[in-house]
Amino acid sequence: MSARKSAWWIGCAVFGYSYHLRTLPGTTGKTTDPAVLLFTSGSKGTPKEVVHRYRSLIAN
Repeated sequence: MSARKSAWWIGCAVFGYSYHLRTLPGTTGKTTDPAVLLFTSGSKGTPKEVVHRYRSLIAN
């Protein structure tokens, strides 16, 4: 593992994942910000959009 990746994981352990959200370009560092849009196949007809927030990604 590179030194940069090691430093990132150590930072997560010490400061928490939300600390690193502030270092990502285009984010405000809030765990409630949208992170990913998923489109389901839709059980009846049209696909539906599902918004995943950083909080759910960090938890998983």
